[in-house]
Amino acid sequence: MSREYWVHRTISLSKSSGIVHIEAEVCDWEDGSNTIYLEWDAKELLNDIPNLYEMAINAEQEELKNRNKRYIEFKKKIK
Repeated sequence: MSREYWVHRTISLSKSSGIVHIEAEVCDWEDGSNTIYLEWDAKELLNDIPNLYEMAINAEQEELKNRNKRYIEFKKKIK
């Protein structure tokens, strides 16, 4: 069974041999949990970092573009 979470922020990061441990604050609409713990294979995480970085930059730029568009429309309404 897969679960979907919306991650607000990373609470803590730590490591052990070959593993990256991530504690994250989430919003779980099913049971109200607010923290998840992930253990990530360090090698696989390193392989994913370039793609994760590019996706995060693109998502942030898209959000900025959408926000600017909303303000332009808002400005037209108040004139």
